[in-house]
Amino acid sequence: MKAVKPFQMVLLVNILLIAFGCNNVDKSQNVDYFRYNEDAGITTLDPAYVRSQAEIWACSQIFEGLVEFDSTLNVIPCIAYRWEISNENKTYTFYLKNNVYFVDYEGNKRRKMTAHDFVYSFSRIVKKETASPGSWIFNDKIDLNLFETGNEQNPQYPFRALNDSVFVINLKTSFAPFLSMLANPYCYVVMPEEAEKQGKKFRSKPTGTGPFRLVRWDEDVQMLLNKNPYYHEDTKDGKLPFLKGVLIELNKNKQAAFMGFISGKYDFFNGIHPNFKDELFTQTGTLKEKYQNQFILKSTPFLNSEFIGFYLDDTPKGMSKEQFAEFRKMLNMATNRSEIITFLKNGFGYPADKGFVPYGIAAYDSVRIAKLSYNPSKAEAWMKANGFNAGNTLKLTLNTTADYVDIAVLLKNQWKKIYIDLTIEIHPGSFLRQLRNQGKALLFRASWIADYPDPENFMAYFYSPYHSPNGPNYTHYSNKEFDKLYSESMSETNIHTRMKYLAQMDSIVTEQCPVLFLFYDKSIRLISKKVTGLEANPMNFLKLKYVSKTK
Repeated sequence: MKAVKPFQMVLLVNILLIAFGCNNVDKSQNVDYFRYNEDAGITTLDPAYVRSQAEIWACSQIFEGLVEFDSTLNVIPCIAYRWEISNENKTYTFYLKNNVYFVDYEGNKRRKMTAHDFVYSFSRIVKKETASPGSWIFNDKIDLNLFETGNEQNPQYPFRALNDSVFVINLKTSFAPFLSMLANPYCYVVMPEEAEKQGKKFRSKPTGTGPFRLVRWDEDVQMLLNKNPYYHEDTKDGKLPFLKGVLIELNKNKQAAFMGFISGKYDFFNGIHPNFKDELFTQTGTLKEKYQNQFILKSTPFLNSEFIGFYLDDTPKGMSKEQFAEFRKMLNMATNRSEIITFLKNGFGYPADKGFVPYGIAAYDSVRIAKLSYNPSKAEAWMKANGFNAGNTLKLTLNTTADYVDIAVLLKNQWKKIYIDLTIEIHPGSFLRQLRNQGKALLFRASWIADYPDPENFMAYFYSPYHSPNGPNYTHYSNKEFDKLYSESMSETNIHTRMKYLAQMDSIVTEQCPVLFLFYDKSIRLISKKVTGLEANPMNFLKLKYVSKTK
């Protein structure tokens, strides 16, 4: 008789418990509801404050903006059906649909949305008293002095409603990726009178124009969204959305959530958790045969780069700045990225050997980037030439979080071969960010997920004026040629020329190695075969208005 592994036994028992438990539920009531679990928790549904993927997913069902992305990250119309860009790419004029309605929290009142609502919503993000984490979208791109006058009649005022259906944004300087940024949830339109009336309660009593509306939120338990009967979009297959609603359970127990998905309680499962990956997937990234009749696996490049950051204002003990610069290159040479993908990611990901910008941005030509080589022999020879050997190892500390320990251990074993004695220190995410922000971690685990699908968003990580705490350059990397190219790319309107600049910047970073490049991520979705219309995409957003279910 074939032995049953402990994990498999636990899995079987839990599946049976969940399956029998589900018999007490009237499933017919839920056939047209999309169900998923969110283990990360949700603290707000107010677009001005959403930060995590969990909050963005829920908020994006209730609210929407001028534009949105399609599955390949092209900017397409949403509330605005067309737009014009003029005045040397500093003025954006949006023409709005006239059939878009806000639906209040109770669901029995509606009010037509106008351009004035966008003036309020964008102004709300910028105002200091709002303290929105999304203020970065506008603060360095509009004339704040002009904004503070409140004179909306001024033709150069940042946000203007020319009438109910024409909305204008005036920038002080051109910024090539700006249109993409407007698809960010911070730029969703809110109903002014409800936002003012609810105040802080707007986080749990949101009023938007999206395909669904919030019906009930039992915090830390579940959230129920119902179809917005006044939603403005339709397709050749009928009026959107197709679903009657969305049920989001808020169970923080990842194993219980996984068991629920396997038993059919949930309609999809996102990501690849280390505890479950070998149960679901082969080592080459395919779904195991026993699940192929039950689920559909969809994956695509995800705009996320995983790496180890170096704090460049410091050096390892006894190393000069010049030695540290060469050492970073050698460490990159000594790192076998393919082992991470094969043994720890089950094939889901790509070795980060072509720069900092991940795969998934169609217009970006990563072929221009010189490939990082794997050459541990050269790295070992350099270490020996600089006085390191089996009797005199280089002691380093890698600061990381618990979910990165498997990668940290693999790196420790790889680097041991070139005489590095690596200590792994595990911290809560908040404390690791504090160490990183204060420059107290020479090596720190990090990732960079795109806020908008443009290579500039990744290159901003290395721009000198953005040295922390003024921006996201936590490595304190500085290069004059890089900064010059970055500035030029911001005002360049020719897409091919701009991408050339960005590739040159990425090449500089790859050559100088201010980070240890690890891997580019993949968006992984397991979807019930009862579900149609749900796609994977490089931004990993969750668009449910096109989704439908069968019994």
